[in-house]
Amino acid sequence: MFTVTRSADSGNDLHHNLQRLINLYEKYIRQYPHEFLWTYKIYKYSKEREVLIISDGKTGHLRQSEGAAKLIIQQLAVRGIRARLIMREVKFRSTLSGYFLGWMAKFSGKYQGHGCGMRYLRHALNPKSWQELMNSRPDIVISAGSSTGVVNYLLAKENQAKSVVLMRPGNLSLRKINLVIIPRHDKPPKRSNVVITEGALNLIDKEYLIQRTKSLEQSGLLQGRLLNSCIGVLIGGNSKKFSLSPEAVVGLIKEIKKSAEDLDADILISTSRRSSLEVEEVIKNEFANYARCKLLVIARQNSNPDVVGGILGLSSVIVISPDSISMVSEAVSAEKYVVVFKSDNLSAKHQNFLKNYQNKKYIYMEQAKNLSLRINQLLQDKPQINSPKDKI
Repeated sequence: MFTVTRSADSGNDLHHNLQRLINLYEKYIRQYPHEFLWTYKIYKYSKEREVLIISDGKTGHLRQSEGAAKLIIQQLAVRGIRARLIMREVKFRSTLSGYFLGWMAKFSGKYQGHGCGMRYLRHALNPKSWQELMNSRPDIVISAGSSTGVVNYLLAKENQAKSVVLMRPGNLSLRKINLVIIPRHDKPPKRSNVVITEGALNLIDKEYLIQRTKSLEQSGLLQGRLLNSCIGVLIGGNSKKFSLSPEAVVGLIKEIKKSAEDLDADILISTSRRSSLEVEEVIKNEFANYARCKLLVIARQNSNPDVVGGILGLSSVIVISPDSISMVSEAVSAEKYVVVFKSDNLSAKHQNFLKNYQNKKYIYMEQAKNLSLRINQLLQDKPQINSPKDKI
């Protein structure tokens, strides 16, 4: 309790009482600085929002986060709220520091002291990542993958923001996240804060394809005028259980060329940054001087962001390797015929994903030796194209 002192000198009383009150505030601020130093936005009712994407540096995860951000920003716009999208890539000081941070957050209580988690986060991240996160004041935090889930949780908690995580957030309990978006093949639990999707969220829609196609046509990468039909080819790379040998690629290319000759079609092909040097060399040797190849991009050498979207927009059928869930999901979202060549060297998660897509006729699984027959059949019979409508 604070008692005001009074005397005959009112002017002196005012000065004396104010000084006593200031001293009292100083005492408690020093004792509880976290109650005074608000680093988050106190007022959340403006017509502007800051949406922050936390990236782990993986292209597939970033594209999924961008897809979620796009849907969220569209919903905010419906409510008359403007959103500013920013992206920050986080890097840990070491693998051990990231592992320790995850376990710390796993066992942290709901009412953990404000700012405590951020001290752990500061020691876990490298200085640049920490400083970039501290310069942001997000209202919504989005991330994909297990390594960034805990960073999302702590940053959202510190800023009193909403957390959105795609896929499972590592060791962190799903209850700590406001919205968790998990694809069906990951066998998500039924909870009020969990949204189930058929595949990986992405940016692909008609408007996106039109923009990327136009940009690709203006880029100078296309070699000559395109004919009516194009076969798009997206080649991935090796993963934990999947490997693509140069010999397999030679057989794949033989079938694609045969189909292009049969259909009088052009070929648009791109590798990914995960493609091996040996596979890249085979593709360059086979397509560099092939007249029907109107686009040949080696992603390791050319990271033009319009390539994949442009190929999806220009092609009538897409031939794609099975190694990337994100890449297959993007191809299917383009609402084109998608042929995925079969492989036994896939994780159970990948197999479940592809089986679900095949059963719902989003994709056509085919042995590499039969690709030309499948492509020709699709473009001649023109069956209905099916695609998931994943929305948050």
